[in-house]
Amino acid sequence: MDDSFRKRKWRQPLTNEQRLARRDAEIKVITALEQRALEYDPPERTATTKLLFHMLPISAQTKKGLTNANFVETTEIQQKAIPLALKRHDILGAAKTGSGKTLAFLVPLLDILYRERWTRHDGLGALVISPTRELAVQIFSVLVDI
Repeated sequence: MDDSFRKRKWRQPLTNEQRLARRDAEIKVITALEQRALEYDPPERTATTKLLFHMLPISAQTKKGLTNANFVETTEIQQKAIPLALKRHDILGAAKTGSGKTLAFLVPLLDILYRERWTRHDGLGALVISPTRELAVQIFSVLVDI
């Protein structure tokens, strides 16, 4: 038998009070995040002004995923689309290949699912339709990275 299994440290189960406290804290964070997203007004993009992902009103988990995937600075399409999508507006965007359109819709998608407290047990969280298999693979790859 694998020794690594035996060496794992198991956490003690949470008490009901701890579970409730954790849930209440998460609800407060989500409520504050939702409010920040609704009030967020991105700065105008200029040659000298850059919007960084950590400046966006997105969850710490999404920011960590973006940082781990080495996404630091938003592109023009991301700067325009993400704040509107976080406010749950419909968006129709067009930009050149390689301009960051995939992240422009994946970041809000992930963050809205987080704010809704979606889990795998809730069923389908989002459906992304792609015109080609290659683009679908690329979208999935970016999603896994973040």
